[in-house]
Amino acid sequence: MRSHINTVTLEGNAVRDSGYQVSSKGSGVLSFTLASNKFINEDNKQASFVDVVCFGKVAESVGKIEKGENVVVIGELKQNSWTQKLPDGTERKNSKIEIVAHTVLFKDTSTKSQGSKDASEKPVAQQGTQSFEDDVPF
Repeated sequence: MRSHINTVTLEGNAVRDSGYQVSSKGSGVLSFTLASNKFINEDNKQASFVDVVCFGKVAESVGKIEKGENVVVIGELKQNSWTQKLPDGTERKNSKIEIVAHTVLFKDTSTKSQGSKDASEKPVAQQGTQSFEDDVPF
């Protein structure tokens, strides 16, 4: 059975400082929420809030993302599902989609720091890449 292409690229600002934890296996886990804006016109914009998680070497390389920091995330969508027991004894099924990041790029902006930084993208962390040449149906 072949897999379908599941690749996401998203740019936005961190909603809050990232959280770093170490898993029971000793691997780093970094999580944060990204706000990505869609500008409809000068007076109207819509924000999407997406949870992002990084594992292993990617999490260790990124280290920390501060609130308001502009980043580009390249990864894949993952859906988590769980059942929640409510106080009245019933159960509710929940699900959440998040991005599992394979690459994180920091975008330097002169508005964030008072020093003089060049506005550039700096790749921070990247996992191995996959080749989809054999799976493309055209």
